[in-house]
Amino acid sequence: MWRSIKSGLFYGDVKSVSLVEPPKRVLLVDDDRQQFLLIGYQLSAAHDDNYRLVWCQDLEKGLTHIENQECDVVLLDYHWGVNCTDFIRRANALNSRIPIIVMTDDRENDVDRRAISEGASDYLVKENVNSEVLERSIRYAIERKKIEQHLDHLAHYDHLTGLPNRVLFLDRLAQMVNLSQRSKHQFTLMYIDLNKFKEINDNYGHHTGDQLLAEFSARLKAAVRRSDTVARIGGDEFTVILNNVGSTPEIIFLAQKIIDSVQQPFFIGDNELEVGCSIGIAVFPDAGNTVELLQRNADSAMYQAKKTGISSYRFFLNQKKENTFIENVSCDELREQIQDKKITLCYTPRIDLQSQRVVGVSISPVWKHKVLGKQSYQSFASIIENTESIKYLTEWMIEASVEELGALYRTHSFSLIYDIRRPQLQSLRFGAYVKNIMDKNSVPMSSVEFTFLRKHGCNSGIYLKECIENIIDMGATISLQNFGENVFGLANMHDYDVSLLHFSPSFINSALKNEKDILLLETLVLLAHKLERKVIINDVKTHSDLQALHSVGCDFAQGGTVGEELTIKQLAILLKKHTPPIFSTND
Repeated sequence: MWRSIKSGLFYGDVKSVSLVEPPKRVLLVDDDRQQFLLIGYQLSAAHDDNYRLVWCQDLEKGLTHIENQECDVVLLDYHWGVNCTDFIRRANALNSRIPIIVMTDDRENDVDRRAISEGASDYLVKENVNSEVLERSIRYAIERKKIEQHLDHLAHYDHLTGLPNRVLFLDRLAQMVNLSQRSKHQFTLMYIDLNKFKEINDNYGHHTGDQLLAEFSARLKAAVRRSDTVARIGGDEFTVILNNVGSTPEIIFLAQKIIDSVQQPFFIGDNELEVGCSIGIAVFPDAGNTVELLQRNADSAMYQAKKTGISSYRFFLNQKKENTFIENVSCDELREQIQDKKITLCYTPRIDLQSQRVVGVSISPVWKHKVLGKQSYQSFASIIENTESIKYLTEWMIEASVEELGALYRTHSFSLIYDIRRPQLQSLRFGAYVKNIMDKNSVPMSSVEFTFLRKHGCNSGIYLKECIENIIDMGATISLQNFGENVFGLANMHDYDVSLLHFSPSFINSALKNEKDILLLETLVLLAHKLERKVIINDVKTHSDLQALHSVGCDFAQGGTVGEELTIKQLAILLKKHTPPIFSTND
């Protein structure tokens, strides 16, 4: 029995035989109903298999069936006002592995050769087709395609891990380069090498080494997205192509995710194995705009990472490109840079708008890069804030700043202000560590302030609140950055026991442009005061704007015209001034 599904598309169950395997799905792309009935009759007379015939009168719908893998074989009418080879090319462009059998009314010179050369599995003259011929052609086409797929898999996939091998990796990398050159999108290539693999192979045997590689490949696939390509290109060397990923924070997040995954012990047989990995990173097109350049530069970066002797990643840095900064910092490198005095401290004063005196100093590191020169903390904060390096940098910054500011603090008594990042908020011991440093230097915790963004906090609001409360219990003050940019709403401001609000610079700049926004700002300042919070404005560029913000009730100004990234000597000079001239009438 035939039944109509939709206009131009009909289904028929040719046999009603209960088999373990489902019937073979045959798609007939033809505009002749009589041909559909004839094919259905011929398949119903077949003895060795059962079939499900699908008739499609629309070429585009036929291609949709192929793209969605809704058939096992295609019967295509050669004469249908369409170039048969064009249809086959479009089907091949869909990476279809479904065999296509071409059918025509008469044998024509070169038709079969052209169809087969374009990828058709077989060519049949309709007048010579009977049940036996049709069934044999379908069966052979499906079986040949299975063999081709198996051989293709052997040629393009690694037998041990099941990952794409070097051949398929190079093909996909070339495709990605071509696509990205047209679309102007960035993508990232990673070269990954296992640390200690040779040692494990030598001590535990190749069987254990093979199991380690298989387990590592599974972890590697789990660490990236399904749209990314993970390949094994030989030995213990792997590659990852990150599709449409070019921003540094995204890349670092994935690289660190891979490292964290590999650093977990591998349990193979009775052995608990600890290994690591070295990752070299090349971003298209900055690190190369060809397959060869990207491979070479990713491999070079991986070699630099491997020289550290620990699990780490390195970006290939194009030193000719301006306005970039070193894309990776390890804890060991950071220690070396601090010891060599390549990282120093700078200070941004905070002024009380009422008394016009310095009441606080925001402390941040500066990197004196040998190629790019002086780089502010903002240049590399996002690069290291999700790594262990930020913990070491923050601890060093706190100890060094207290030591450097000690004499000035005892004379002028101001708050010491530090940005706090996610790793610190994830540690309940951080507050105790800071208190210990301050006690040793006779600085009360009431003079310490930590400021942070919600995005640098934890996913769990409850745990975040617990960490903040722990810091407050130690006596420190907490302030929130970028209030007014939906990073923290009014509910968040009330939920967390904070004392100070940094109004977003973009919100302030917008408010200064029209009276309605100034009124909104004034209302928010009044609300903050009602909730016993003080208001800080950052990076105001002119004295007149500073005066206007003071007039609506803002309490403190920090950076901008007040002064920013001062050396210890410049800060000392500013502190000696009883009243800094911040309200000068000349901008």
